[in-house]
Amino acid sequence: MKRTIAIALILLMIAFLPGYAGTNADTAGLDEIDLDLSNASATVVFAQVSNMYAEPWNYLDAVIRIRGTLDFYVKSSGQECSMVMVQDATACCGQGLEFVRKNDGIYSNSCPDYGQEVVVTGRFEIYQEDGASFIHLVDAELEWDHL
Repeated sequence: MKRTIAIALILLMIAFLPGYAGTNADTAGLDEIDLDLSNASATVVFAQVSNMYAEPWNYLDAVIRIRGTLDFYVKSSGQECSMVMVQDATACCGQGLEFVRKNDGIYSNSCPDYGQEVVVTGRFEIYQEDGASFIHLVDAELEWDHL
């Protein structure tokens, strides 16, 4: 029953959350954060990430800052991708948001361990792969030491 109520609440929040109208990619740097979810509640963060998947065009070129745990997944091509994982308030459901780091673009020795809490800041993009659309944050900056 609690899980059903939690899911209904999340869906209700998604329905009433405004989409984000992105900024011009040529004029906005990563220091100009358009959507800061790093200190938002788990429910708000989970709902916003769900909305990013549902309506990605509303976030195009937005600079997004988000807190979660560092994780990875392996694409069907075998490529390993980094992602920031966020949980809903009850921790029964999770969403991952892929990111590509500025400069190296891959998980390297200058990163925290998987599962560690991180803050990722990057520009939201939609990309095509194998005929399907996906979302990720590009030119991402990763913070973890001071969290």
